[in-house]
Amino acid sequence: MEIIIRKAKKNDSDAIAKVVLLAIGVDIDNLSQYTSPFNYELIKTLAEREDSQYSYKNCFVAEENKEVVGAICSYDGSKLYELRKALFEELQRRGAILDKKITDECESGELYIDSLAVFKKYRGRGIAKQLIAKVEAKSKEIGIPLLGLLVDKENPNVAKLYASLGFRPINIREFMGIPMTHMQKTV
Repeated sequence: MEIIIRKAKKNDSDAIAKVVLLAIGVDIDNLSQYTSPFNYELIKTLAEREDSQYSYKNCFVAEENKEVVGAICSYDGSKLYELRKALFEELQRRGAILDKKITDECESGELYIDSLAVFKKYRGRGIAKQLIAKVEAKSKEIGIPLLGLLVDKENPNVAKLYASLGFRPINIREFMGIPMTHMQKTV
């Protein structure tokens, strides 16, 4: 079957939420409202908004037979604080209290890949590479010459995948208490 990479739409919010949760290590096959402050309903709401880092406007989806099989969310790193306001608004509205400081995950001058995942049964077919290629094209189009992302230091296989695509480690950043490798690629 042919994979189509397209700009996400608001009605893709379910798949976007699941991709974001997969990207942060949540078992989406066993979702519950008690998973964490970053639960499914919260992320789905943020995906439906136009002003959040997880907004459908910041995402591309991979589709096969009109079914979303993966997605990628990216945004201009200089807009992190502006885009993160929606997250704090939604957390406050839900009465959630963050017990850890959210540190900066990206920087100005990079198109930051916030979340990328392909659903289990579609992995190993190069879909993630196609999604990254779409974000590379976006970076050229909007004039941001660097792509950036974070990789959990406990996941060296993912770091190897990104290295094979031209990403290089820049530094170590702690994000939500977890040491992450900040990688960048010049496009």
